[in-house]
Amino acid sequence: MGLTACDSRPVPAIDIDISLTWLADAQFEVTLNVTNQYFINDPPELPEAPLGPTFGVTEGTYTSTASTVDPNNHQLSYMWDWGDGSISDWIGPVNSGEQVELSHYWPNTGGYLIRVKAKDEMGTETAYSSPTTLNIFTRGDANIDGTVNVGDGVFLINYVFKGGNAPNPLERGDANCDDGTNVGDAVYIISFVFKGGPPPGCE
Repeated sequence: MGLTACDSRPVPAIDIDISLTWLADAQFEVTLNVTNQYFINDPPELPEAPLGPTFGVTEGTYTSTASTVDPNNHQLSYMWDWGDGSISDWIGPVNSGEQVELSHYWPNTGGYLIRVKAKDEMGTETAYSSPTTLNIFTRGDANIDGTVNVGDGVFLINYVFKGGNAPNPLERGDANCDDGTNVGDAVYIISFVFKGGPPPGCE
């Protein structure tokens, strides 16, 4: 059976002790003691809930940040569970305590529980962290009533001209995907509702 893969890992130090004893008649006794300084590998600390936004819109890409420390100061890699049925590859290795960022895209509305776990260079993994919830909403649904209608246009006009509440997140009101939330989005929504214009979105 051939070698199919190889890797490297830290190896504990080895102590070698040699002693020589005279036995007479030109004879020597040589004693060789080899001690492998075996150590117990401690797992990394459980990462805290990843940092990142808690609100977003469809067609948006959002970044999550994670970090933890390793008691043995080993380098660490991280894996994300995005809450939508997909899991990232291992990202790293990076130094213990160093922050790692990774971005993800959620095409559908809903609430997603984002978790992360860590693995040290010896292959010892943590459990998944506590989750951070990311709520993804429909672009153009500025007033958060679950649908895009004339009420969203009115909401945006009130926000722009009368100091009303802002959409949360702000890009929720960016119906025309021009990276701004302004009266143009209200016009875009009214055109969609009453004139058969294109729906809110970035396509």
